[in-house]
Amino acid sequence: MTGGAVSVEIDESRRLIRTTVIGPLTDAVLGECSRRIRATPEFRKGYAALLDLSRITEAKVSSQVVIGFAQGAQADTNRFAILARNITAFGMARMYEMIADVSETRVRVFTDEGLAMEWLTE
Repeated sequence: MTGGAVSVEIDESRRLIRTTVIGPLTDAVLGECSRRIRATPEFRKGYAALLDLSRITEAKVSSQVVIGFAQGAQADTNRFAILARNITAFGMARMYEMIADVSETRVRVFTDEGLAMEWLTE
C-alpha cells in the first residue's frame, strides 16, 4: 500500500510546525512525519507542532509503531496536537497521547482544528 503525502509548514508568527497528511496513513507515513518534524530547527527551538490527519483517506497503522513513537517522545517538551477525525486515527492518537505525555499537559488530540490551534498557541 502506498502511503499518503506529507507536507511540513512553519508558521513563524505562531511558533508552530504544521505537518499535514493527505491520503492513506501508514506506519511508514508516521515515520516520515516524525523524521520531518524532528529535522526542523524550529522543533529544537521548542515550537509547538500540529499533526493534521483530517485529510487522510484511511488509517492502517500498527499499535506497536504508535507505542514506539510515543515512548520516544516522552522526553520532548514541545506542545503537540493531533487533529484526527477518522475513528481509527483518533483512537491511535489517543493511545499516543496517553503514553507520550504522562504529565497530561503537553500532548492533546482534537477533532476540531480551531480548538487545536487555540490550545497550541495559548
